[in-house]
Amino acid sequence: MEHEKADLVARRAVARYAAAIDGKDFEAIAAVFAEDGELRRAGTTTNGNDAIAALYTEFLPTVGHMRHFMTNTLAERRDHRRAVSDYCRQPSANSR
Repeated sequence: MEHEKADLVARRAVARYAAAIDGKDFEAIAAVFAEDGELRRAGTTTNGNDAIAALYTEFLPTVGHMRHFMTNTLAERRDHRRAVSDYCRQPSANSR
């Protein structure tokens, strides 16, 4: 996958991830990740899309309305089928 395509795929994945979190759509959150995907968040690592969905199934009902604004998405190609992405987020004023 050339760099430009990997970058576009990563940006779209991060956008789908943010929309799924904001919508508290646990199946859509899991679908963003490969079966063996990895989520690094708040100093912890969660492996596998089922475990990631379970994490958000427990966590998201405890928070109020959220709206993510994703910026600075970066993609790095790992091999012919995998890429990783990273981003910075800016919470909206309504999410505090």
